[in-house]
Amino acid sequence: MVHIRSRQAQKGTSGMLTFVMSAITFGFLLLSLFFYKKLIGMSDALNIIEKQVAADMEIRAHRLCLLAYEAQRFGNSVDRRALDEEFKDFLHLYIEDYQAEVAKKIREHKLSEISAYGFIKLDK
Repeated sequence: MVHIRSRQAQKGTSGMLTFVMSAITFGFLLLSLFFYKKLIGMSDALNIIEKQVAADMEIRAHRLCLLAYEAQRFGNSVDRRALDEEFKDFLHLYIEDYQAEVAKKIREHKLSEISAYGFIKLDK
């Protein structure tokens, strides 16, 4: 009778140990899912901000496309070089304004996980 009880006690202890290990593993899984979801949420928020800014700047993007098209039509003339320079200037301004606008919206939405965007360092 004593021998049977000790085996039952061992089975109970073994089962309890398995349960505790399963609970710890499940806890780590939930914790990792929480951090993964937070990381994905931050990425989604940044994607949404970038899409909003791109939509707001769509008219300027179309103007850049038209300017590039006009520059291609002129062949190797002096006018083409002037349009190429104008296109490069507008393109650089567009990129700088885009990055500045995204950085501004990141600050407005208080995404503290992002410390810089493009060449712009965000204040904490």
